[in-house]
Amino acid sequence: MLWANMARASTVRLPREIEADPACDAIRARLAPARRLWSGGDATVPLVPLGPALGGALARAWSDAQLVLGLDAAGAALAGEAQGLDALARRTGTSHGARVSRLLLLSGDGAERLYRHAERLAAAHAPRVLVVVVDADAAALGRATLDRPAAVKVVLARHKATVAALLRALAA
Repeated sequence: MLWANMARASTVRLPREIEADPACDAIRARLAPARRLWSGGDATVPLVPLGPALGGALARAWSDAQLVLGLDAAGAALAGEAQGLDALARRTGTSHGARVSRLLLLSGDGAERLYRHAERLAAAHAPRVLVVVVDADAAALGRATLDRPAAVKVVLARHKATVAALLRALAA
């Protein structure tokens, strides 16, 4: 979910596991909006450091095949999930939950075009997607995630347990 005039960090519905966690307030504090996603955009997103805890959580998630890399792949994964959720809602007569369940991490050195596309992607999949900019370049984000030299500008965590682990790592 984007914070863009839609919700404040204090009111966004994080995963249940995080809301029940004693560190929830620290996590919410870390997610306080810090920067506009791009100069012409409406979205204000958290800016977080790429510390050892986040780097370790990313590496574990990658080794467990819980991440999708790249904006196009993230968009395709979210679109596929949305189709499944829509079909489930039609069959059961229920609606989607209004809770964050996916985390879209962006490197801090992306081009404006990347951030525009990320903003549109997150808006299309709100409120399940939380966008966070990592205060690191693509090389550092890639090295932390893949444990080898690589440039990674976009990381999608698409499992609730992985999202919770990454959110905890942000507050560490």
